[in-house]
Amino acid sequence: MRCIGKIAGITLLFSSTIVNAGFYANTAHSRGNCMGFNESITWNWSEYHWWEVKSIHFRQKGVGPGTHDITALMAYTWRSAALDFWTDPAGGNADNYWVQGYHYFMNNNGQKIFDVYTQSGDCSGYNGWWDKIKARGDELI
Repeated sequence: MRCIGKIAGITLLFSSTIVNAGFYANTAHSRGNCMGFNESITWNWSEYHWWEVKSIHFRQKGVGPGTHDITALMAYTWRSAALDFWTDPAGGNADNYWVQGYHYFMNNNGQKIFDVYTQSGDCSGYNGWWDKIKARGDELI
């Protein structure tokens, strides 16, 4: 059953080519207005971690739900995703959202720690991992 969940999650992730960093390390991103869904997600294909993700969806236009948030509560998992499919992606009055993601982890002392903030208004999949690399002074190779 876990394998089915992983396959479904990875299928969604492949709709954006730049989110493959999660195969090699922890990564976080948000996507908005992506084939009818909005999401904020933290994942690592090869490791389990204690993660929590809160995703706030600000409606910019359309008739879908107004500003709302979704939280994937703290869980020991390879993928923590706060997403919804309540958007209408078609037509002249298509729903349009701005997505903000707040990603947390639990440290060894059982404390919830803020990890990274992500945001997006499109399906490109903003990856928070490159900000962490820049903050350390490392360069991307």
